[in-house]
Amino acid sequence: MSGLKGKTVLVTRAPGQAGEFSKLLRERGATVVEVPTIEIVPPLSWDDADRAIGLLPAYDWLILTSTNAVEWFFKRVRERRGDLASLAGVRICAVGPKTRATIEAAGLAVEFQPSVYRAEGLINEAGEAAWRGKRVLFPRAAEGRDVIPVEMRRVGAELDLVTVYRTVPSPAGREQLRSLLGAGSLDAVTFTSGSTVKSFVSLLDPAQIGGIAGRVVVACIGPVTADAAIEAGLPVDALAKEATIPALAAALEDWFATRRG
Repeated sequence: MSGLKGKTVLVTRAPGQAGEFSKLLRERGATVVEVPTIEIVPPLSWDDADRAIGLLPAYDWLILTSTNAVEWFFKRVRERRGDLASLAGVRICAVGPKTRATIEAAGLAVEFQPSVYRAEGLINEAGEAAWRGKRVLFPRAAEGRDVIPVEMRRVGAELDLVTVYRTVPSPAGREQLRSLLGAGSLDAVTFTSGSTVKSFVSLLDPAQIGGIAGRVVVACIGPVTADAAIEAGLPVDALAKEATIPALAAALEDWFATRRG
């Protein structure tokens, strides 16, 4: 498989999280440049999360929408309670197959996973009755979208929203990004979250952002990320058919294959 042969692709994922995606791109023939635009850091305070962790057996549902949320939340549960046994009676909802796999790797079962890999699927597919009157815990990033909290409260769920990590811009790659764009050496830039988009834009001058359209292919993992790109003034050329890393690699390969054809 060499659909990206001769193409230089920028991966903007956080440090330590680019490996799988970069491997898939290289298998397709791409030259991969990893410049993390974000860093994953602890919340400013653990107070709310710790309070919820102390009440864990009382929750009906635990909602996890990213591998970062799973890893940071489970780590904190282990620190506070010794293990994950307090989650045994809590029903778990996972958004996305990667999130599910991370939960199951920790030895816990996932009861519900919407077929659409975005937060809106929780309400639409499970139905309002699944959440009405239920006590729901939702650990997430500080910068998370408000769709789940708003909808859960609308249908009558008792939702506890807690921050278990933050995504912050990583300034370390600023000069490398500007140099790559200035030299015209990138064929594509990839985004796997809205936070990678926002941080990417924050590291560049407006003129550099404006110069991307028509010169560098912008590929996004899903509609939420695509919306963030458009809002930031970037075009969206390639969009994954489902919000997964393999689908994003395939979407980028398909885009270049179509142009060659």
